[in-house]
Amino acid sequence: MSALKVGIKTARKKAVETLVISLMVAFSLSMYVTSQVLKDTLLPLFSNYLTMSYGDIVVLGYIPYYVDEIMKNLSWVKDFTGYAVVPSYGECCNSTVPLLLGYSEAAYRNDTLLGGFKAPNLRQGEAVLLKGSAEFVKPGMVLRVYPVVTLNPVEPFVEKVVGYAEGGLPLPAGPVLFLNEEDGERLKREFGGYTVYSVVTDDPDGAKKVKEVIKDVGGFVALVFDSKRDLLFYPGEDVILESSNVLEVMSEISWAVVTIVLLIVSVIYIERNVREVATLRSIGASLKDMTLYLSGVWGSRVFLGTLLALLFGTAVAISSVNVALSHPRLEPLKAFVTLTVSPKTVLAVFAMSALTTVLTILTSIIAISKMNLVEALRFYGLKVRLSMESSLPFRVMIAVSENKAATWRFLAAVVLLSLTLSLITIPTLIKEGLTKVEVPKYYDVAVTFLKIPKISPPVGYVLPQLEGLKGYSSMSVWVESLYGSVNFKVKIVKDGEEVPVYGKACLQALKGSCWDLAPRLVAGKYPGRGEIAVSDLLAHEMGLKVGDIVKVEVESKGVKRAFEVKVSGIFSYPMFPPTVILPKAYLPAREYSVMVIYVSGSPELEIAKEVHATFVSNAYAATSLTWTEFERELRDNLRQVALSTSLTTLLGTSIVVLALATFSFSDVVLKSRFLALLKSLGLTSKEYLTVSLTKWGLVAAAALIPSLLVEETVGAYVAGRLSEVYLIPHEADWRLEALLLLASVVGMAALAAQWYRRVEVVEEIKLES
Repeated sequence: MSALKVGIKTARKKAVETLVISLMVAFSLSMYVTSQVLKDTLLPLFSNYLTMSYGDIVVLGYIPYYVDEIMKNLSWVKDFTGYAVVPSYGECCNSTVPLLLGYSEAAYRNDTLLGGFKAPNLRQGEAVLLKGSAEFVKPGMVLRVYPVVTLNPVEPFVEKVVGYAEGGLPLPAGPVLFLNEEDGERLKREFGGYTVYSVVTDDPDGAKKVKEVIKDVGGFVALVFDSKRDLLFYPGEDVILESSNVLEVMSEISWAVVTIVLLIVSVIYIERNVREVATLRSIGASLKDMTLYLSGVWGSRVFLGTLLALLFGTAVAISSVNVALSHPRLEPLKAFVTLTVSPKTVLAVFAMSALTTVLTILTSIIAISKMNLVEALRFYGLKVRLSMESSLPFRVMIAVSENKAATWRFLAAVVLLSLTLSLITIPTLIKEGLTKVEVPKYYDVAVTFLKIPKISPPVGYVLPQLEGLKGYSSMSVWVESLYGSVNFKVKIVKDGEEVPVYGKACLQALKGSCWDLAPRLVAGKYPGRGEIAVSDLLAHEMGLKVGDIVKVEVESKGVKRAFEVKVSGIFSYPMFPPTVILPKAYLPAREYSVMVIYVSGSPELEIAKEVHATFVSNAYAATSLTWTEFERELRDNLRQVALSTSLTTLLGTSIVVLALATFSFSDVVLKSRFLALLKSLGLTSKEYLTVSLTKWGLVAAAALIPSLLVEETVGAYVAGRLSEVYLIPHEADWRLEALLLLASVVGMAALAAQWYRRVEVVEEIKLES
C-alpha cells in the first residue's frame, strides 16, 4: 500500500478528529465563499435591475404621450415606457396633503420589467403608495386628489390607499400615489404626457437620439440619465458593500487562525502518533514517502473541509442575500437575483486550502526531523520535573510541572488562545462599533424638488413663498450630485488616485447662513474660494488632512472643470458615499433642475408638510425627509450589516470551540500514561479538575496580554478595512477578553477532567516490550 493511501486510511480511522479539523477549515473558508458570492450576486444585480426597471436612458422633463407612436417604429429602441408623475394635493380627514399622482402602463404589462415593479390588481378608485417616507400619507386613507397641472380643468380623483409598493420611479419624489389602470390612463390624457421617459437600447448614441426625438415632438428635456454610465451611488449600496466586506475580512483572518491552529495540531499529531511515525522511519521510509503519508492525512482533511466550505458558504450566501435584500427599499430586487459562484472564488478557496495543506505538511516534516524517536517511544509524558516545585501544594505543583515538561505546548496554548479568541472579540467589537456610528444632526427637514420644464415656474418665484413659514430658524438651498451624477459629477485626485465622490454646494441661504445647515465640522473650517471640505469617511479613505492640496474635477452638462484646491475642513459624515462640499463658484452650470432645501425648526413634520406642499402647489415634483426618518433609515441599514457581523461571530465561535477542544483533547490523550500514574497515586477526578484549572489558568494569564495586543492590532486593521463604507470606531475591551479566557479555561479543564475520569490505570501504565 502506498504511503499516500496509508495516510488517507489513517485519516479515515480517526473519523472524529478528521471531522473536527474539516469543520474548522469549512467554517473559516465558508465566510470567504459567502462574501464573494454576495458581491458577485448583488453588486451586478443593481445595475441590471436599474437597467431593466428604468431602462438604459432615463429622461426627466415634459414628454407628450404621442411620442410612444414614434418609439414603436424605431429599430434601435428595444422597449420604452413613460411615467406620468403629476404634482397634486389630496384632501382627507379635514387636512390637505401634498403628493404626486403617478402612472406607467409598463407596470401592468407582463412582457417587460420597466416600471420597477408589477402593480397589484387594483380596481378603479384604488391606489398604492410607491414611496412611504412621508408620514402624512398612509394606507387606509381615502383621498380626493386634485392635479395641479392639467391641460383642462378636471374632476378630482377619488382614491383609496390600499398599501405600499416599493420601487417604480427613478425620481427624488414622493409620496407617489400610483393609480389603477383606468384612472392612470385618464391621468395621462388629462396631463397630456409624461414627466419621466425610459428607453431600452444598445445604441451607444441612445441618449442623444432619445433627446432629439422628444424635442422633435415638442417635448422639453431637463435631464438625460444614462443608467449604465451615470449611476455611481445607489440606495442600499452601503448595506451590501459593508455586509460582504465584514464576511470577507473575517474570513481572511479566520483562515489564517485556522492555518496556525492546524500547524500546532500537526506537531501534536506527530507526538501522539509517534509509534506509527517511528515504524515508517524504521522500515526506511524516504522523505517522499513521509510527504505522501502526511499529504494523505492532512490533504484529505483539508480537501473535505474545502468542499464543505463551498457547500456551506453557498447555502449561507442564499440566506444572506435574502437578509441583505430584506430592507424595504431593496425588496423589489429579489425578483432579479441570480446566485453567482464565480470560478475565481472557487480557485481562491482551493488556493487557500492548498497553502494550508502545504504549510501543515512542512511543519510535520520539520517536527519529525527534530524529534528523538527513541526517547519519545518511552513512556511519553512521564518525565515531569517535580523537584523545583516541591514548596508548592501538590496539585499546583503538578499543574506547573505539566507546563514546564512540554514548554512548546504551553507556548502553543498561549498562541492558540490569543488568536482564536480574536475570532469572537473582533466581530463583537465591530458590531458594537456599528452601533456607535452617528451623523451629528444638521437639519430638521430636507425637501428635494424637481423642476418640470415649461410647467414649473422659476425657483425664484417659489422661494419667497416660504418666508411666511412658522417655526423655522434657518433655511438654505443646495445642489447635490444625486446618485453621484445627477446635476454634476465630482472626482478627487491625489497622488494619481481618483475617487468619485458625492458633491454638495450651497446655492443660497434664505435665512441664517449656509453653514448653519451643513454637516458639522470636526476639524478646520467650511470652504471658501480655492478650498473644499471633505467628509471624515473620505479623509480616512484617501488619507486627507486639513491643509492638503488636491485636484478636483467637476463635470456638469458636458462642461468639465478642474481645480487645485486646499482641504479647508473635515466634516462629520461617517457613512457612504464619500462626500465633499464645494463653493458654488466651482459649479460649471448655473441652473439645475433638481435641488434640495434644508430647514431647521420644529415641529419637523409640519414644516416638512408645508415646504413640500409649497413646491407641489407650484407644479414641482418633490419629496420630503425629516431627520427622524433619516436617522431611522441609518439605524435600519446598520442593523442589516450587524446581521453579517453576527454570522461571523457564530462561525468564529464554532472555530474557537473546535480548535480549543481539539488541542485540549490531543493534550490529555498524549499524556494518558502520566494521568494513569496520577490516578494510581490516588488523585481523584475532582482533584485533577483543580490541577487542570490551575494549568489552563496559567496559560490564560500568559495569554491575556497577547490577546489584547491581537485584539488591538488586528481589530484596528479590520475596522480600517471596513471603514470604506461606515467609519467604525474601534476600542479593545479587556473585560470581554478576560471573560472569554475564563470560559476557555473552564471548558478545557472540564474536558481534561472528563478524560481523566475515563483513564484505566492498568491499561495505560503497563510496559510494552
